[in-house]
Amino acid sequence: MFKKMVAFLLCAMMLVSLVACGGKTNDDNTDTPAGPKEHVIIGTGNEFTTTDPQGSNSQAPLTLATLTHETLTEVDAKGNVIPGLATYEQPDALTYIFTIPAGVTFTNGDPCTADDIAFTFERAKESSFTSGKVSSVASVEVLSDTQVKITLSAPNQDFLTTVAHKGMSILSRKACTADPEHGFEIGTGRYYLTKWVPADVTELERYDGYHGEKAATKTITFRHIAETAARIIALQNKEVDIALGLEALDVPTIEADSSLELVKIEDVQCKYLTFNVNAAPFNDVKVRQAISHAVNKDNIIIGATNGEGKVHTSVVNKTQFGLDETLKGYDYNPDLAKSMLAEAGYPNGLEITLSCYKGSPFETIAAVFQADAAKAGITIKINPVEPAALKAMMKEGSHEMAIYGWTDAIGTDYTVRSLLYSTSGSNRCKVADPELDAMIDAALCETDTAKREQMYKDIQKWVNDRALYIMLYTGIIYNATAAGTTGVTWSANNIHNFCYVSVPAK
Repeated sequence: MFKKMVAFLLCAMMLVSLVACGGKTNDDNTDTPAGPKEHVIIGTGNEFTTTDPQGSNSQAPLTLATLTHETLTEVDAKGNVIPGLATYEQPDALTYIFTIPAGVTFTNGDPCTADDIAFTFERAKESSFTSGKVSSVASVEVLSDTQVKITLSAPNQDFLTTVAHKGMSILSRKACTADPEHGFEIGTGRYYLTKWVPADVTELERYDGYHGEKAATKTITFRHIAETAARIIALQNKEVDIALGLEALDVPTIEADSSLELVKIEDVQCKYLTFNVNAAPFNDVKVRQAISHAVNKDNIIIGATNGEGKVHTSVVNKTQFGLDETLKGYDYNPDLAKSMLAEAGYPNGLEITLSCYKGSPFETIAAVFQADAAKAGITIKINPVEPAALKAMMKEGSHEMAIYGWTDAIGTDYTVRSLLYSTSGSNRCKVADPELDAMIDAALCETDTAKREQMYKDIQKWVNDRALYIMLYTGIIYNATAAGTTGVTWSANNIHNFCYVSVPAK
């Protein structure tokens, strides 16, 4: 009994000593640096309209694919192609051999093999969003479990760049065959999808069997918060750790809060107005040209970007090969627009329904265009809709005019083929012209760099002359994070990489 009492007193003295000296238990981290949060929440205005990497060219689904899937190649910050999931060699102009490391698994634990690469290319031919990416692929031959040979039908100067696009993320044949509705969600990425509620929440969990460096954060949640102001409030209240897609007017609020950090990136995305060229009166080039003269881009930039945007005139994005920076668009001239409409048979002007996303900057662009177009006798009815509804309208061709944006700068062929090729799901103007298709195909195959550059300039002029798109401006991407956030690869195409995001636990 005496020994037990001594032991009890000694333990009590040690506990008192620890408390007096500021000693800490495992649950007391008051005076020691906190580690990163295990659960990171990101507030976004963009909707995750699909979880299929081959089902969209939009920012949110491709951001999701960055976390859950991998591509054969990647493009680094300087625009150079580097190995991704696979290493590669090119024996000749038409042949590529890709080798994946042994031991790579999908996030359900199944091994990833060369047959899965073959399946990905087979399936890509069936989607309007990816068929153009594989249009030059003649055959895919599985050489072994880890090696595949891809043979092209003609030289493709953008092939290695194109397969880096997240739409070409490697899928599991087994998973897609067993579950056609959800099997494409299985990738070889650092995270796997655990919950998806459209227009609400998307949740992911770290895959600890990933073949490379393990992610720092256990779970990542994307919350859809439509209003910009609400995203900022959620960030300030620590309901989210990162807020995406803010506006120039929000910058002072972010900069005044020491608990937040502003992320400012020069954007390659070009906002644009487009027509449905299959619907009257937009099937008349003179009408499209007249409307183009009713757009005051400078006013739109002031209203939508607080003056920080830059006028853009080409269907090719800035930084892309072959961009014609001398191309002149249509200057704002309401009197000329009015006279051109009269010549086209509309002396009393036009009434147009303009569809766009709800919220900024799209409704702002619409309102400015509405006011300036009125001076040309054009009445604009603004139709703000949810993202999924707008995409469905443009896909089926039920829109008259729409405001949208083109994000990618990953390869010139990908841009012009997506926006202009007759079979593309991202062809928002609905043009289907054999001459234009032939120009795009020819440019892709041209091996002479100078000739290829001129061919892309010819394509840009062809589009501009026919006023298929009214390219408006490129702007600035504004995001904000909790102070001390690291590990995000911020991208000028607004498809950011959160694979290694780390937020301090405070």
